[in-house]
Amino acid sequence: MNERQEYLLMLLKEKNYLTIDELSKVLHYSPSTVRRDLKKLSSKGLVKRIHGGVIKR
Repeated sequence: MNERQEYLLMLLKEKNYLTIDELSKVLHYSPSTVRRDLKKLSSKGLVKRIHGGVIKR
């Protein structure tokens, strides 16, 4: 897990739900990069992807 993904998980811990756009703006990365990170985190069972966003598991 890289530093960006760890920061993403920290943000989710605080808010429980974030949209792709919110994460993209806060992290200063493109939505496609955020989606790629979420796909990796989801495959590890750390987050649950939902339409337009993500929630913490």
